[in-house]
Amino acid sequence: GPRAVEAETTALVWLREDIARDYGLLDDATFPDEARTAWDDQAKAAADLATAEKNYYDARAKTRETWLDLSADERTALGDDDRATVLPQAVAHSPAVTAWQTAREEVRRWQQRLDAAAKDHHRLHLAAARLTAHHQGSGSVPVKDVPQEYTAPDWRSEAPEPYKVTAATDSAPRTLTSPDGRTVHEVHEVPHDGASFFHALLATAR
Repeated sequence: GPRAVEAETTALVWLREDIARDYGLLDDATFPDEARTAWDDQAKAAADLATAEKNYYDARAKTRETWLDLSADERTALGDDDRATVLPQAVAHSPAVTAWQTAREEVRRWQQRLDAAAKDHHRLHLAAARLTAHHQGSGSVPVKDVPQEYTAPDWRSEAPEPYKVTAATDSAPRTLTSPDGRTVHEVHEVPHDGASFFHALLATAR
């Protein structure tokens, strides 16, 4: 027949601060404003880490795409990424090679940013946890540590790299080239202002 069993376990429950205060789990002594600020700073660092990680993996995916766009001769000429390679002029000036090199540098840039964001998040998380433990009477933190501050990374305020504009010539229209060199848009004159979308549609259909 049915049998009863007993087991011991631990439940980890997350509560909003206001609810925790209503239950008496927190008060101004155990969770003062400086502790709240420390955790807010940790949350900002966590958001930076998540963004840096996403951009890093997006950059890696883009590098893979640009590598697949290279010809077999271009891949052979590029050789091992870890050694210095003197490229033939035709390869060095190839738009596909330029796009791959740009994507590769972007990966390296975001790798550095990701590493820095991870270190900053660890620093602020540890500081917030220790400050909270101190205010809650933990013997492991009898004296408050030196306060840690959050500083937004420089890349948060960086403007995106602009498109490159090439002036028109007698034989070629003006062009807009994307920062990675992969996308080139031709800019043509239209007969008159207004309805430029339809002018472009007709020009493409011809």
